[in-house]
Amino acid sequence: NFLSVHEKTCANMDMSAVIDLYMQDCKVKLKPTTYYDKQIIIVKHIVPYFGQMKISEITANDIRLYHNALIDGTQYKNTYLRKINAQLSGIFNFAVKYYGLKQNPVALCENIGKGKADVMQFWTASEFKTFAEFFADDTELYTAFHLLFYTGIRLGEFLALTWKDIDFKGQTLDINKNIGYVNGKEVLLTPKTQKSIRHVAMPAFLCSMLEEYKKQVYDNSPDTRVFNKSKYSLRRALTKGCEQTGVKKIRLHDFRHSHASLLIECGFSPLAIADRLGHENIQTTLNIYGHLYPNK
Repeated sequence: NFLSVHEKTCANMDMSAVIDLYMQDCKVKLKPTTYYDKQIIIVKHIVPYFGQMKISEITANDIRLYHNALIDGTQYKNTYLRKINAQLSGIFNFAVKYYGLKQNPVALCENIGKGKADVMQFWTASEFKTFAEFFADDTELYTAFHLLFYTGIRLGEFLALTWKDIDFKGQTLDINKNIGYVNGKEVLLTPKTQKSIRHVAMPAFLCSMLEEYKKQVYDNSPDTRVFNKSKYSLRRALTKGCEQTGVKKIRLHDFRHSHASLLIECGFSPLAIADRLGHENIQTTLNIYGHLYPNK
């Protein structure tokens, strides 16, 4: 393996050695959260199956059998199956590009899984109102869930908000940072993409709600985070609220989908929604929300 690395050939390298090289490359280029997610999938699903095999001897038939084993022996969601397959293909592409592998056997096989879920979950404004009323006596959670629903910002952007990011006079949020999780611990990061750095306008009632909440907070200095919550505590609150109110259960990320569907219902264009959500290009918006437009 040592000699193969220096000769830049993977002819005699086993898969685990190529994976080590691939992950070294990824660690330099990716954000810690993205790297961690990639590592979890590779260690759990790829190394146990292919780790001891020589990469140059892995055939399309081996990939087909692996695909069948994944589909037949697990209850993974289609979107997760697609993620596993994408990571596997990425390793082979790396070997083709930098270590002389002749071809990527994954590319010769049919894809497994799906790129996006069959059904997008979101709440209507009335469903959200029913849910939110359960937290009427908890000012922080009541304000937090309203902010998520009526701005559509990402959960990491929401968690990273500090008081200096809120312009009460201009009624906008300054989105300039993001919080991710690595091994269950919070990590402060730059926003997901360049387009994610943006100003998000707030409706007047939400701005007033935040002002009232600020008066009740013990520490509202400029650099203090607006909400003293983690994604885990928010998830627990969301689950409890759904159970108590009978509103269908959604994920925290689905608040973003709910906001987008609300904007579509109000007649906003895909371009305006792409700018507000911080999508890198309008195609992303259309891919995710295009199916909600037919009756518009």
